[in-house]
Amino acid sequence: MDLKIGKATPKDSKYVEKLEALFPDLPKRNDIFDSLQKAKFDVSGLTTEQMLRKDQKTIYRQGVKVAISAIYMDLEAFLQRSNLLADLHAFCQAHSYDVLVAMTIFFNTHNEPVRQLAIFCPHVALQTTICEVLERSHS
Repeated sequence: MDLKIGKATPKDSKYVEKLEALFPDLPKRNDIFDSLQKAKFDVSGLTTEQMLRKDQKTIYRQGVKVAISAIYMDLEAFLQRSNLLADLHAFCQAHSYDVLVAMTIFFNTHNEPVRQLAIFCPHVALQTTICEVLERSHS
């Protein structure tokens, strides 16, 4: 809720203040935020499909359907999941995705976010194009 961070809006602040007035025994804001943040990043027990759908966006451009999934773990750990390739292939087939972009995020020892990308695409030419564009990208 710190406005300096830029994620909260004045409308957010207004509703939080209303909730705090209605429920004066609520824990402190920071404690609630920390609890919610911990829950958001807890993917223990989720299947690969559940992880992919937890925070997913889909775009469709020029006849190509792309799923972009935020994965709340280190890329190396994600890539070591058992049956990963079969799960990714089944996920794309079940939802008619041509491409899956997995954007991993985790926090390092300094509590800084670290993001990594992985591309799953059974179409070699399309995969090559996407990877080349990403490698040339500076933003």
